[in-house]
Amino acid sequence: MGVLFEKILSETDTNKRLSIPTRCLAYFTGSVLDQEAYAVELKVKDHQMGYVHTFYCTTRKRGYKKPVFSKGWVNYVRQRNLRVGDKVVFRREGDGEGGFVYKIEAKRRLRLMGQLYWSTVPEK
Repeated sequence: MGVLFEKILSETDTNKRLSIPTRCLAYFTGSVLDQEAYAVELKVKDHQMGYVHTFYCTTRKRGYKKPVFSKGWVNYVRQRNLRVGDKVVFRREGDGEGGFVYKIEAKRRLRLMGQLYWSTVPEK
């Protein structure tokens, strides 16, 4: 599958919750769009550090189903020392056994010799 989404972090993303594209819900087991439930627990592996984090993808109960990573998200932000302007890349990849795993990668924009590059965010 590969990359589900990339997002440059806003203040809300770093302090409260990460808003994600609605189309991503179709890739989550027990999709919140197809059920009465409005929360799905996701185990997500940090691409750089190898740690597994638990994020909850929640949606509004009524109206537009704006999905967000809520519980667990701010802990990840703090652990990785993320800040406004950093970028996260969220992937879904095969696990080699017929299933799949979710992975997240944190990047920071750097200027090197007049060029902008995205580099891995160093561990805190």
